[in-house]
Amino acid sequence: MKVVTFLYDEQIQVGVISEDEKHVIPANKFANMEDLMENSSFEELMSIKRLATAAVDLRDVKILSPIPEPKHDIICLGINYKSHDKELPHSFDKEKIKEREVPVYFAKRVNRSVDPGWLCRWSF
Repeated sequence: MKVVTFLYDEQIQVGVISEDEKHVIPANKFANMEDLMENSSFEELMSIKRLATAAVDLRDVKILSPIPEPKHDIICLGINYKSHDKELPHSFDKEKIKEREVPVYFAKRVNRSVDPGWLCRWSF
């Protein structure tokens, strides 16, 4: 099951993607994705998915970031495979770069996450 945050008729909403992935069924009971995740059940989302009469064509909506404004830090996974250590820049102190038994996790502060399809082009 796929749930999305989307823009339709100038309103940000959450909904469930249809089986054929051509429509989104609005879950109007929920204010946002955090509300949906905290206050819904799988069975409830399945019942929303069956409301085909309320479906909106995906071509008529803009899919947004699932949680546009997270209220917590995002936990990231870094150096998650052995060869990653070898890919690190040579400028790091060799004593600090060691094989790890466990992956490295770190937090990122986020006040707004980007929408799908947004491209970032870096210049160095």
